[in-house]
Amino acid sequence: MYYFSLEFLRKLEAHDPAIKVLKFSHELTDLEMEFIAIPLKSQDTHVTSLILKGRQITTRGIKHLAAMLKENKTITTLDLSDNDLDTEGIEALVEGLKENTTLQTLDLSATKINNTGILVLVEALKKNPNLQKLNLSFNRISALGANDLARLLIESKLRQLIITNNQLGDEGVAILEEALKENKFLTILNLRLNQIGNLGACALARVLVEIRGIWSVLRVDYNLIGPEGVDILRAAARWNGKIKSVCLLYNPGLVVNNDSVAPVEFQRNVRRRI
Repeated sequence: MYYFSLEFLRKLEAHDPAIKVLKFSHELTDLEMEFIAIPLKSQDTHVTSLILKGRQITTRGIKHLAAMLKENKTITTLDLSDNDLDTEGIEALVEGLKENTTLQTLDLSATKINNTGILVLVEALKKNPNLQKLNLSFNRISALGANDLARLLIESKLRQLIITNNQLGDEGVAILEEALKENKFLTILNLRLNQIGNLGACALARVLVEIRGIWSVLRVDYNLIGPEGVDILRAAARWNGKIKSVCLLYNPGLVVNNDSVAPVEFQRNVRRRI
């Protein structure tokens, strides 16, 4: 973890090969963001990960970051989580993402992205053939934004999509259904805390049946899935045969009685291919 200082800046500008992961211990001003971004434009930099989680980056700071992303060819991981980007900040970031094809992991969790923000973001990300992991957790994406996520799933090679704690609901999952069937690269899908009920569970079950052997992890814990939805997902997991984990913990349909199994036992059964 680094603290912005003159000594640090000299090392960054000299492209010190020891600096591969940039992670800071304090909030970053606009001027500091500019000084950090300039050396990272060089083809001589060794930095592969830029971790800016919770550094209170402003829209102006994001613009410096975007200018760097247009030219940088080494950074594969970018973490902007816990920054209040809002729509203006996302639009600034998109200007850099549109011309970047080296990012493989992008974390935008808890950045206040809404349906408008996801629209412009998807337009940029679908141009990156190397993006493998996208984290959009703790944002404000509803069923309306699911239409744009569906386009991303169809037009990208994403392997991990994490959308914890948004507002997709059954309608949003239904919108994603056909795109999930068409995508042949996704292995991990995390939809916990999305107000998903039995209808959404049925849509996911249909996907599991159709794409046998592709997904390894599905998380739908902390949703509103009842006993019927739990049973349907259980049957789909049996049919799929290859999925390693289906997490259904803390849904209303998982109760300890004669008709269903306890959460822990269900988890064990799924991991044994049921």
